[in-house]
Amino acid sequence: DEGTTPTHPGIEVEEDYRVSINHISIVGHDRGVDGRGDLITVELETKFGDLFYDSQYASLLESSDIRPDDGVYKYVFKGARDDINDLLQTLEYQGAQDKYGTDVLKVTAYDQEGVRSTGSIEIRVTPIPDAPVMPDYDPDNPGSMLNATAKENDVNGVELNYGMFQITDVDTSDSLLTIKVIGLPEYGYLMKDGVRLSV
Repeated sequence: DEGTTPTHPGIEVEEDYRVSINHISIVGHDRGVDGRGDLITVELETKFGDLFYDSQYASLLESSDIRPDDGVYKYVFKGARDDINDLLQTLEYQGAQDKYGTDVLKVTAYDQEGVRSTGSIEIRVTPIPDAPVMPDYDPDNPGSMLNATAKENDVNGVELNYGMFQITDVDTSDSLLTIKVIGLPEYGYLMKDGVRLSV
Protein backbone atom coordinates (compact mmCIF):
# COMPACT_ATOMS: atom_id res chain seq x y z
CA ASP A 1 0.00 0.00 0.00
CA GLU A 2 2.85 2.34 -0.80
CA GLY A 3 2.49 5.34 -3.09
CA THR A 4 3.98 8.69 -3.94
CA THR A 5 2.28 12.02 -3.47
CA PRO A 6 0.50 13.41 -6.58
CA THR A 7 2.62 14.77 -9.40
CA HIS A 8 4.02 18.17 -8.42
CA PRO A 9 3.31 21.18 -10.71
CA GLY A 10 7.05 21.81 -11.09
CA ILE A 11 9.87 24.07 -10.03
CA GLU A 12 12.16 26.54 -11.78
CA VAL A 13 15.87 27.15 -11.38
CA GLU A 14 18.59 28.98 -13.30
CA GLU A 15 21.22 26.89 -15.03
CA ASP A 16 24.36 26.09 -13.02
CA TYR A 17 22.45 26.65 -9.76
CA ARG A 18 21.19 24.12 -7.22
CA VAL A 19 17.60 23.99 -6.01
CA SER A 20 15.92 22.12 -3.15
CA ILE A 21 13.31 19.50 -4.07
CA ASN A 22 11.69 18.64 -0.76
CA HIS A 23 8.16 18.13 -2.12
CA ILE A 24 8.32 14.33 -2.35
CA SER A 25 7.04 11.89 0.25
CA ILE A 26 6.11 8.23 0.23
CA VAL A 27 2.79 7.50 1.94
CA GLY A 28 1.63 4.23 3.47
CA HIS A 29 -0.17 2.78 6.46
CA ASP A 30 2.10 -0.07 7.59
CA ARG A 31 4.44 0.89 10.43
CA GLY A 32 6.84 -2.04 10.12
CA VAL A 33 8.59 -3.88 12.92
CA ASP A 34 10.52 -0.85 14.25
CA GLY A 35 7.74 1.69 13.70
CA ARG A 36 9.60 3.44 10.85
CA GLY A 37 7.43 1.98 8.12
CA ASP A 38 7.83 -1.00 5.83
CA LEU A 39 10.99 -1.60 3.84
CA ILE A 40 10.66 0.12 0.46
CA THR A 41 12.78 0.92 -2.57
CA VAL A 42 12.74 4.30 -4.31
CA GLU A 43 14.21 5.08 -7.72
CA LEU A 44 15.01 8.69 -8.66
CA GLU A 45 15.88 9.49 -12.25
CA THR A 46 16.56 12.66 -14.26
CA LYS A 47 17.85 13.40 -17.77
CA PHE A 48 20.44 16.19 -17.54
CA GLY A 49 20.73 17.19 -13.91
CA ASP A 50 22.36 15.47 -10.96
CA LEU A 51 20.79 14.88 -7.57
CA PHE A 52 22.29 15.54 -4.14
CA TYR A 53 21.23 14.53 -0.64
CA ASP A 54 22.52 14.74 2.91
CA SER A 55 25.48 12.41 3.44
CA GLN A 56 23.97 11.03 6.67
CA TYR A 57 21.66 8.95 4.44
CA ALA A 58 24.44 7.47 2.32
CA SER A 59 23.80 4.01 3.79
CA LEU A 60 20.38 3.97 2.10
CA LEU A 61 21.93 4.15 -1.37
CA GLU A 62 21.63 0.76 -3.04
CA SER A 63 22.95 1.67 -6.50
CA SER A 64 23.55 4.57 -8.87
CA ASP A 65 23.91 4.90 -12.63
CA ILE A 66 25.39 8.23 -13.75
CA ARG A 67 26.01 8.61 -17.49
CA PRO A 68 25.78 12.32 -18.45
CA ASP A 69 26.57 11.69 -22.13
CA ASP A 70 23.58 9.34 -22.33
CA GLY A 71 21.27 11.59 -20.31
CA VAL A 72 21.07 9.20 -17.36
CA TYR A 73 21.20 10.19 -13.68
CA LYS A 74 19.65 7.41 -11.63
CA TYR A 75 19.75 6.61 -7.92
CA VAL A 76 18.15 3.69 -6.10
CA PHE A 77 17.57 3.90 -2.33
CA LYS A 78 16.27 1.21 0.00
CA GLY A 79 15.19 1.51 3.62
CA ALA A 80 12.32 2.02 6.02
CA ARG A 81 9.69 4.38 4.63
CA ASP A 82 10.26 7.09 7.25
CA ASP A 83 14.02 6.99 6.65
CA ILE A 84 13.49 7.30 2.91
CA ASN A 85 11.16 10.26 3.48
CA ASP A 86 13.77 11.94 5.69
CA LEU A 87 16.29 11.53 2.87
CA LEU A 88 13.86 12.96 0.30
CA GLN A 89 13.47 16.10 2.40
CA THR A 90 17.17 16.86 1.80
CA LEU A 91 17.05 16.27 -1.96
CA GLU A 92 18.59 18.90 -4.27
CA TYR A 93 18.87 19.16 -8.05
CA GLN A 94 21.54 20.84 -10.16
CA GLY A 95 21.55 20.86 -13.93
CA ALA A 96 24.64 20.04 -15.95
CA GLN A 97 26.88 23.01 -16.74
CA ASP A 98 25.55 25.23 -19.54
CA LYS A 99 22.52 22.96 -19.95
CA TYR A 100 19.00 24.36 -19.84
CA GLY A 101 15.48 23.32 -20.80
CA THR A 102 12.90 21.09 -19.15
CA ASP A 103 14.01 18.12 -17.11
CA VAL A 104 11.78 15.66 -15.27
CA LEU A 105 12.52 14.01 -11.95
CA LYS A 106 10.82 10.62 -12.11
CA VAL A 107 10.09 8.92 -8.80
CA THR A 108 9.23 5.22 -8.54
CA ALA A 109 8.49 3.60 -5.18
CA TYR A 110 7.80 -0.08 -4.57
CA ASP A 111 7.57 -2.44 -1.64
CA GLN A 112 9.01 -5.91 -1.10
CA GLU A 113 6.09 -7.48 -2.97
CA GLY A 114 6.82 -5.35 -6.03
CA VAL A 115 3.70 -3.18 -5.70
CA ARG A 116 4.76 0.17 -7.12
CA SER A 117 3.64 3.73 -7.67
CA THR A 118 5.19 6.58 -9.66
CA GLY A 119 5.24 10.35 -9.59
CA SER A 120 7.19 13.12 -11.26
CA ILE A 121 8.31 16.70 -10.88
CA GLU A 122 8.97 18.94 -13.88
CA ILE A 123 12.11 21.01 -13.47
CA ARG A 124 12.39 24.07 -15.70
CA VAL A 125 16.03 25.12 -16.01
CA THR A 126 16.27 28.66 -17.37
CA PRO A 127 19.37 29.97 -19.17
CA ILE A 128 21.68 32.64 -17.78
CA PRO A 129 24.05 34.67 -19.97
CA ASP A 130 27.61 33.37 -20.00
CA ALA A 131 30.43 35.72 -20.95
CA PRO A 132 32.35 34.93 -24.15
CA VAL A 133 35.66 33.23 -23.54
CA MET A 134 38.92 34.28 -25.17
CA PRO A 135 42.29 32.66 -24.46
CA ASP A 136 44.16 34.61 -21.79
CA TYR A 137 47.51 36.18 -22.59
CA ASP A 138 50.26 34.67 -20.51
CA PRO A 139 53.24 37.08 -20.20
CA ASP A 140 55.53 34.09 -19.58
CA ASN A 141 54.38 32.46 -22.80
CA PRO A 142 54.61 34.88 -25.75
CA GLY A 143 53.01 32.27 -27.95
CA SER A 144 49.73 32.73 -26.09
CA MET A 145 49.30 36.21 -27.62
CA LEU A 146 47.59 36.61 -30.96
CA ASN A 147 50.39 37.10 -33.45
CA ALA A 148 50.24 38.53 -36.94
CA THR A 149 53.19 39.72 -39.01
CA ALA A 150 53.10 42.77 -41.27
CA LYS A 151 55.93 43.83 -43.55
CA GLU A 152 57.43 47.28 -43.14
CA ASN A 153 55.91 49.88 -45.47
CA ASP A 154 53.38 47.33 -46.78
CA VAL A 155 50.39 49.47 -47.75
CA ASN A 156 48.12 46.44 -47.71
CA GLY A 157 48.92 45.64 -44.07
CA VAL A 158 47.91 42.28 -42.62
CA GLU A 159 44.39 40.96 -42.21
CA LEU A 160 43.11 40.14 -38.73
CA ASN A 161 40.14 37.82 -39.14
CA TYR A 162 37.64 36.79 -36.48
CA GLY A 163 38.82 33.19 -36.30
CA MET A 164 42.27 34.27 -35.13
CA PHE A 165 40.83 35.46 -31.82
CA GLN A 166 39.50 31.99 -30.84
CA ILE A 167 36.47 33.43 -29.07
CA THR A 168 33.81 30.98 -27.89
CA ASP A 169 30.40 31.51 -26.35
CA VAL A 170 28.12 28.70 -25.21
CA ASP A 171 25.00 30.90 -25.48
CA THR A 172 25.50 32.86 -28.70
CA SER A 173 26.35 31.91 -32.24
CA ASP A 174 29.53 33.44 -33.66
CA SER A 175 27.54 35.61 -36.06
CA LEU A 176 25.99 37.52 -33.13
CA LEU A 177 29.16 38.25 -31.19
CA THR A 178 30.65 41.75 -31.14
CA ILE A 179 34.33 42.62 -30.77
CA LYS A 180 35.14 46.02 -29.30
CA VAL A 181 38.53 47.65 -29.85
CA ILE A 182 39.67 49.27 -26.59
CA GLY A 183 43.22 50.12 -27.55
CA LEU A 184 45.24 50.82 -30.69
CA PRO A 185 48.69 49.58 -31.69
CA GLU A 186 51.66 51.65 -30.59
CA TYR A 187 53.11 51.39 -34.09
CA GLY A 188 50.86 51.34 -37.12
CA TYR A 189 47.08 51.57 -37.11
CA LEU A 190 43.92 49.52 -37.63
CA MET A 191 41.52 49.84 -40.55
CA LYS A 192 38.10 48.40 -41.27
CA ASP A 193 36.56 48.61 -44.73
CA GLY A 194 39.18 51.18 -45.70
CA VAL A 195 38.45 53.46 -42.73
CA ARG A 196 41.07 54.08 -40.08
CA LEU A 197 39.84 53.12 -36.62
CA SER A 198 39.99 55.23 -33.49
CA VAL A 199 38.87 54.58 -29.93
